Amino acid sequence: MQNVTREIISDLYVLYSSGDATADSRRLVEEFLSHDPELAASLKESGGTIPILPAPLPPGHELKTLNRIKRRLSGPIWLLWLAMITSGGLSGGSSRIHLLMFRPANSSSLRQ
Repeated sequence: MQNVTREIISDLYVLYSSGDATADSRRLVEEFLSHDPELAASLKESGGTIPILPAPLPPGHELKTLNRIKRRLSGPIWLLWLAMITSGGLSGGSSRIHLLMFRPANSSSLRQ
């Protein structure tokens, strides 16, 4: 076997196991796996599929994503406060939003 690597056999094994490999490819896979029982067992166990690992994220990606989510979530809160102030929700009115914002959800006053 000239320059045949485990990676090449792993790629060919998908075709081999589905029956789509040519006769030469089948012979090559069978011959290689007869000399490498560890790879043969690994490929048979996985069913011929090769696990695909996710691409590594750039440094700081998680922090940038978290900050973006925080910014998006902070927008609606100040908008809700603005709506409550302009509608009289915080000026002593009996707004349902006011009750929901400042009382526990299991409060009996919400059922009135």
